Amino acid sequence: MAHTKTELTDKINALSTAHWNEANEPLFLSRLGPDLQREGFDYKEILTGQGLRLFIDKEVTELTIVKHPQQFAKIGVHPSDEDNSYTDVPVETKFEPSEFDELRKKVVGPFMDLFKLFQNYPHRRLRVSAYLRELSFDCSKASR
Repeated sequence: MAHTKTELTDKINALSTAHWNEANEPLFLSRLGPDLQREGFDYKEILTGQGLRLFIDKEVTELTIVKHPQQFAKIGVHPSDEDNSYTDVPVETKFEPSEFDELRKKVVGPFMDLFKLFQNYPHRRLRVSAYLRELSFDCSKASR
C-alpha cells in the first residue's frame, strides 16, 4: 500500500511520541528509518530524495530536532512541547590526541591523497605494497 506524506507525518509523530513517553529521550533518526520500514512505510519513496531530518524540520511541526552538543552523530526528534537539551546526558570525556593520531594526520592523510592522482588511471587497478618494520614517533618529526 502506498502511503502519503500526511500518513508519514502522522506515523513519525506517533513513533517519536511513543518513544518519548516510554524512555523520556529523543528518538534517534538512525532508529526512526528502520522503525518506519518495519511499519510498512517506504519513506525514501514518499520523500523522493528528501531526507528524514529535513522533512521533519520543515513539515512536522509537532516535533523538534535536537542534536547532541558533543556527539554529532546523535540527532533525535521529540515532541515540541517537551524539553530536551541533552544537559542531563553523561558525555564521554574527549581523549587527548595520541602519537598515533598525530602520525595518522601527517602520514596516512597525505598517503591517501596520493591515490587521488590515480582516479582517472585507465586500468582502475593499483597495487601498493608497503612494509613498515619499526617506527618511532616524536611529535616534531617521524623517523624510521
